[in-house]
Amino acid sequence: MMIQFTLYTQAKLVQDPPPTFPRYAYKLTSFENIGNNVDNKTYLIDVLGILTEIGSLHHVGYNNSNIIRDIFLKDINNTSTKVTLWGHQASSFSVDNNCDENDNKPVVVLFVGCLAKRFKGEAYLSATTACTWYFNPDIPEAQVYYSKLLNTKLQMIRPQATEQEFQASQTLNIEDKTIEELLQLDPDMFPQQGFKCTVTISRLVQDGRWWFPSCIKCNKSSSQTSTGYQCTSCNGTETEFRYKLSFIATDGTSEAEFFCFDTIAKRIVGKSCQTLFSASDVSRGPPPDLAAIVSLKFTFAVTINMSAFSVTNRVFSILSVLTNHGRQASIPCATENLSQQQMLTQDNILDVITTQESPATSFAKLSTSTKQENVPRRRLTYSEMLQDTNVDEQVSAELNKDSLASPPKKIKSAQLGSTSTI
Repeated sequence: MMIQFTLYTQAKLVQDPPPTFPRYAYKLTSFENIGNNVDNKTYLIDVLGILTEIGSLHHVGYNNSNIIRDIFLKDINNTSTKVTLWGHQASSFSVDNNCDENDNKPVVVLFVGCLAKRFKGEAYLSATTACTWYFNPDIPEAQVYYSKLLNTKLQMIRPQATEQEFQASQTLNIEDKTIEELLQLDPDMFPQQGFKCTVTISRLVQDGRWWFPSCIKCNKSSSQTSTGYQCTSCNGTETEFRYKLSFIATDGTSEAEFFCFDTIAKRIVGKSCQTLFSASDVSRGPPPDLAAIVSLKFTFAVTINMSAFSVTNRVFSILSVLTNHGRQASIPCATENLSQQQMLTQDNILDVITTQESPATSFAKLSTSTKQENVPRRRLTYSEMLQDTNVDEQVSAELNKDSLASPPKKIKSAQLGSTSTI
């Protein structure tokens, strides 16, 4: 069975689950049918196969912003397929505890929670955030593999570089910085791989347009026309909506604006821009799923956004998401705050979007924006002379003089109890 979570779904931890609860939840798809499910996002795909090759970790995407690893499988009929793992899943995949390199015993793997995609005409599986895997699972479908491979040895292809070497090189190449240190750093001192920074999202940028129409052919921005959208680069008319996300984040030392495009924003929000755009009225402001990123904590690799360097507040471009720390109970208070006029708080967003109490409103309470206190204000009281209907002529006459005089005011005397006019 499949459960679809909505904005109103609640989940509670069961302390003593029944012993009959299954360890594996799957519905297998044959390798031959993977191509028929390309771009089908209604159901996740589960596959079972023999592990034949573990690819090396490598960087892909804009500014090498993503880490991936390719896993190759064969089914009982020797049909091959590829499973691509991303980020933490790619770096955590290992068979060291399930396979001895010297005995070459085959390893059967159950992958669950994948999506079918196509690259250069070849169908493959891409892991989602729900993806996980099981080595040599105790399921009926795997017994056929175990019987056939009982006395078989299989030379598995492994990556040449060890994971320790890769992770060590990444640690050495990316230096950790606080937001305060990033704000004080010379822009020319930012290395190509950027700096590592751990922050908590505190609010969205006010009046920030979080989407843009992207040309399907060249991924460039498209302009709106009377009949739809047209690409300014290749004149293509087929478009899809992609993220252009800006938000404010803090780590307790200071706060700053961060910016990212579609691939990275999708990992932060957890849903595609097209999904949010289709399910909400963008004229009413950011949708609840986007507002819900407030209070999420991440470790990013960031660099300075030189296109926004001329503005008063620096903007940092996110090169990659290194770690997702999840939702935080509170947001660190920054010692330096950006102008409140430039920000849109979670409270403001939900006031526009929701008209009744919902689970999403709990995020509004996490906003760190400070509201102005009701303080006494000074008041100037003008004389009755300015109430005259000819006041515009009086002011015009005053402006023609060499010197400008202040408007007549009343001075209230506490001792005399009378009012005199200056």
